[in-house]
Amino acid sequence: MVFTNGLFCQELWHKKVATITPALNTKVNGIGLGLMINSLKYEGDSVTTIINGLNLEIIGAGFFGPIVPSNPLVPYGWNIDRIAPILDSLIFEAKLPKPYKVNGLSLSFGGLAGHQVHFNGLNISGISTITSYSKGVSVATLFNMNSVMHGLSVGFINHSLEHKGVQIGVFNRSEKTKGIQIGLWNQNEKRSLPFINWRFIY
Repeated sequence: MVFTNGLFCQELWHKKVATITPALNTKVNGIGLGLMINSLKYEGDSVTTIINGLNLEIIGAGFFGPIVPSNPLVPYGWNIDRIAPILDSLIFEAKLPKPYKVNGLSLSFGGLAGHQVHFNGLNISGISTITSYSKGVSVATLFNMNSVMHGLSVGFINHSLEHKGVQIGVFNRSEKTKGIQIGLWNQNEKRSLPFINWRFIY
């Protein structure tokens, strides 16, 4: 178990095989277990928690996902050509290191969530997933909302600013797309189609 606060925690990284999360300035090569990985406060732009292995969240910030009406970064109805410079900036920022990073398997009742979260591997969320950057497979009962997603998203609703790969759901949307969308209604920067949609060049 790790307890950190103040300036001391900003100067020292703790390396653990297992830890109770949230545990700031901690690198775990093993298992992180807690209510959620997030500390629910802004910790700056440096990475403060890295889990290489298994992240188990009893609740997870994704539990609160249903109260988010839509992706706050790009409201529906905006024209992709008009907001392209803004979108490129947001995507660039999403790819920078974030305070919370998971490499491996993440299991969460509510869901892995937070625009300060980077994820690589397999993520399974009971309710919703909200990340800054995801690479791999993300499965959520309700929705996957990612600034940048490279891989496979499976959920009732999938929404990404940038998506490389496949979206499978009832409703799929991507602002910059390189891949395939399969669902009842699919929307990318070029067209909107039922059942299947695609775009392979930015």
